[in-house]
This record gives sequence, C-alpha cells and structure tokens, in this order.
Amino acid sequence: MSTFLARATPSILPSLLVACSFVVIGCSKRIPNEVAPAVDANLPVAIQVAADTAKLCPSLKAGAPFQPNPMAAPPPPPSPATGSALASHAQVADVLVTCSWPDPRDPSGATFAGTSFPRLKGKSAVPLRPVTMAEDMALNTCKKDHQNCEQVVVPSRHVASEASADIRVIRKTPDGTVEVIVILTP
Repeated sequence: MSTFLARATPSILPSLLVACSFVVIGCSKRIPNEVAPAVDANLPVAIQVAADTAKLCPSLKAGAPFQPNPMAAPPPPPSPATGSALASHAQVADVLVTCSWPDPRDPSGATFAGTSFPRLKGKSAVPLRPVTMAEDMALNTCKKDHQNCEQVVVPSRHVASEASADIRVIRKTPDGTVEVIVILTP
C-alpha cells in the first residue's frame, strides 16, 4: 500500500492543492461591489488617520472615566478624521476612533481601558451585529501583529445592509493602541 501512495502522491498532490486553495478562497468574504471602490479609496486614509491619532492618544487619558476627576478634564479634541477625505466621502457613514491603554487601576497591566474621540458624523449606533467572526473578514492582517493591522469586516457591524463594510485599522501608541473604524454604506 505504501508503494501505491508513494507513486500516486505526485500525481494527486497538484489536484489536492488546487482543491484546498479553492476551499480557502471560496470561503472568505468578498467585499461587496457597492462598497469596493470606497474600501480602496478610504483604507489608505484610515491608515493615515490611525497613524496621526497614535500621537494624540496619550492626551486623552486625563479625560478617561477611571481618572480621579475626569469631569475636570478638558473636552476631547474633535475627531482625528475631521478634515480628511473620510469627512467628505459620500459612502462614509461615520468614523469611530478609540484609544486604549493599560488600566492604571490594575497594577499587573493585564486589563485595558480607554476612551473615544467624538464621532466624525455622529450617525453611528450600537453595533447591530455584536460578534465578528473570522469568516466575516474580507481582509485581515491582524494575525501577524494584532497591534499593527487592518481588517475589512463584511457586512458592517453598524448598519443594516448586507452590502456594507467596516474598515478597521489598529496601530500601536506609546502605551497602548488606537482603533479607527470607518463605516461604509452602499
């Protein structure tokens, strides 16, 4: 039997690889045609907003809810996406920007806390789809480095349309991360 497998394996292997590739590619989400150009146009902008915001995140700590007197903190600055191409793109429903860092109440550093900038357009709501599974990702580079990555989630977690998507960009800050979510609608 092992002689048969040794002779058959070279002829079966290419077919097996093609079949496995089809299964892997066929199971991933595709970006809907209605938002694909918007993803292409806005992903680089979202990456730039995240990079710029990473420098601002430490300044938000004073207003975080766990601080001794958050009410005395200055108001947060406007959304870092203000003035970017995201603000004027017709398919961008909103942009959410959150900074997180180790919670100072936990000396081990194992618990994270954070706070958000004001929403860009103020139209977003609580996510309609609370769980994002791996199969919801049309793009996911977070397996390599979860603090420096991009994802495209299909459909959006924030709008009720199957032809929607969320661009999610995560970047490292001096002591935590920044997350930028761009909500795209058809």
